[in-house]
Order: sequence, then structure tokens, then C-alpha cells
Amino acid sequence: MNMSMTTSRLRGWVFCFLQWDVSTGNSDFRLGTGPNRRGILSYLAKLGPKSGAVMAKCHTTLSTLTNVFEGELDAHVHALKVVLAFMHMLKQLGFDFSMVMQADNEPMRAFVVGDANVRTAKHMESRLWMARDQFRMGRYSFEYVGTDRLTSDINSKPLFSAKFVELRADLMGLHLVPQLLEKFQGVARKVRFS
Repeated sequence: MNMSMTTSRLRGWVFCFLQWDVSTGNSDFRLGTGPNRRGILSYLAKLGPKSGAVMAKCHTTLSTLTNVFEGELDAHVHALKVVLAFMHMLKQLGFDFSMVMQADNEPMRAFVVGDANVRTAKHMESRLWMARDQFRMGRYSFEYVGTDRLTSDINSKPLFSAKFVELRADLMGLHLVPQLLEKFQGVARKVRFS
């Protein structure tokens, strides 16, 4: 079987089964909840809204941050790097996906899109400006998503069981297999937290 035949079969499966051609990434940050009061970054990459995460990661910041804005922007840049790497791989395979990044922090969105005042942000590390540069080059679009729908919240903060089950299903792509989703939701209903 040659490579072009395999690629065309894979492309057909992705577009028919997932019914989407948008790669998404989302990120979240939790201030001061890690060891030594460090923040917790959480980010993930998906091939579409119906798919599960291709990669999801959570780790602490390298140093203690004093504001949520910088932490959210740091998580966004980590997610952007991961999604850009996947986009380059998909491009090599002949796929043409568009990219949407999601976050729940409005000031960070305003900075990336270019609506925010940057005089107060000159102290930030140069790598954090990458998100704004990539957005201006048209490499991705930015979508504000409320905290209640942000999948990366599962890795950055404790959640109630119903919300955890919902976000876990989205993270794992259980929407693709309805029987498994019903099974997992049934198990979650039986578990009671006091």
C-alpha cells in the first residue's frame, strides 16, 4: 500500500467520522496552587470538537507568578506550540486544517488579538509575545470559551463529579462512542461524595 493511498483513506476517515477540519487547543492556569505557591498550567490539543485530546498536559510554572494574566498567557503559548507542531505534521500528510485556540481569560485574549494596552506588558518574557505574532500572521483564530466549557480545567483544578465526568468525556473523545459515554455517566451517578 503506497503512502498516498493510506493518506487518502485517513483523510476520508477524519472528515467523515469526525466531520470537522479544525484543530483546537485550549489552555488554563491556576494561580498559586502548586508546590511552593507556583501556578499550574494545563493545556491540550484536539483534532476537532468531537475528537478526544491528542495531547493533554499539566505542570507547574518554573517560577512563582504574581498574576493570572501572565500565567494564562504562558499556558496559551505552551498550547499554541503543541498545536502548531501537530499542524505541521498534518500538513506533511496532506491535511489542511485551520486552527482555533480557546481560553477563558478575556484580558489575555485582548492581548493576543491586539486590543490591549501593551505598555504594562513590556516586562514579560519574549516567548510570551509569540502568541500575538502568530495571531497577527493569521496562523490561528482565538475563541473565548467560558470556564464551564473549557476542557483543560480538568487538569488544573478540582471539580465536582458531574462536571468531571463531562470534561473527561470531552477529553477522551467519548462522544464518539455513545455506549461508553452512557456507561461512564452511569458509574458517576453511583458515586457520591460527602
